[in-house]
Amino acid sequence: FFRLSSVNYGLVMSQLVKDSKALSAALTTVLFVTIMLTAAVLLYTFVNTNMDSLLDSSSENPFNLFIGNVKFNETCITIHVINGGERDAVIERVYINKELRAFNLIDHDLKISANSSKEIYVFGSYNAGCRFDIKIVFESGHTLSTMERY
Repeated sequence: FFRLSSVNYGLVMSQLVKDSKALSAALTTVLFVTIMLTAAVLLYTFVNTNMDSLLDSSSENPFNLFIGNVKFNETCITIHVINGGERDAVIERVYINKELRAFNLIDHDLKISANSSKEIYVFGSYNAGCRFDIKIVFESGHTLSTMERY
């Protein structure tokens, strides 16, 4: 590398001080480098600390669950649940108007396989003209909710 002697270094510095344009350019370069390094450190810190949560949130809901059709009669609500996701979903609880209700599936298997659907039968006494708040809770903690009128 090129090395300045103390005499040459003094001459260069005195020339820089005399030349305000050179001093301005030097300070601008130092300031620019400092800002870029700070930005790089902040970006690295943000990405490093948040990468796990960003990756987790993308795989947090592998289910694509939704309620299809809801049918009523005086003794039963039939809820068509569709799982368009990649994993099986297991129904844990069903609430009607915030009240835990007994439910059944035609095959008595509480699992809705990936890319399939099932009908849930919630038995009780239901009056025409009323609105019903339906909430389905899955083993994974996911919930589906809808408000339907009979």
